[in-house]
Amino acid sequence: MKQLSIFILLFFAFSLFAQEEIIISSPRYLKANDTVWVVKPTDYDASKSYPIVYMLHGHGGDYKNYLSGGNFQDIADKYGFILVTPDGFKDC
Repeated sequence: MKQLSIFILLFFAFSLFAQEEIIISSPRYLKANDTVWVVKPTDYDASKSYPIVYMLHGHGGDYKNYLSGGNFQDIADKYGFILVTPDGFKDC
């Protein structure tokens, strides 16, 4: 639960940009830093709730796999949700 709280805190602390690469660091709870790419609607409003879609890569992939597959900013804008692509400690 504490890891989720840390992620949520970091996620909302960086809510100024529509697309952002976030490095999560928590020596106490994570074995290494982890990278997450977040795509929010261009008209993102922190006072509103948005559905979140977590896009998980397969074995051997990383958080950037989905970014080359299409224009996810357009999709986030059209459907009004947030996309999150975590790395998942690929190199650990």
